[in-house]
Amino acid sequence: MKETGNADSQIFFVSGGTQANLLVISHLLKPYESVIAADTGHIEVHETGAIENSGHKINLIPNREGKINIEGIQAIVDAHYRQSYGKTSYGLHFTMYRIGQHLQQSRTHGNLKLLQIK
Repeated sequence: MKETGNADSQIFFVSGGTQANLLVISHLLKPYESVIAADTGHIEVHETGAIENSGHKINLIPNREGKINIEGIQAIVDAHYRQSYGKTSYGLHFTMYRIGQHLQQSRTHGNLKLLQIK
C-alpha cells in the first residue's frame, strides 16, 4: 500500500470496532501498559470489559465536552508514578521535570505510543 509508505503493509478486516480495538491494543501495548480514555469514551462505555479482559487497564479521565485534557492525563501519570515508578529504590520520588525528561527520551527513541481509537 503506497499510501502508508510501506509496500509490505496489509489490511485485515474484523467483525467490528471492539475487535479492532482489542487487536490493536493487545498487540501494541506491553502487558503492564494501559489505556487512558475519557470516562464517556466508547472503549469504556460500550466494549463491556474486552480491553481489561486482555490484561490492560483503562485509566479514565473525566471528560469536558467528550474530550480529555492534559490535566487529566497528568493526574493519571502522577498517580501511577506515586504508586510505582515514581519511587526509587531509596524511596525518593521523581520530580515532574524528571518524568518529562523520561517522556521526551521515550518520544525520541520511539518508545512512547500515543494513538486515538474511535
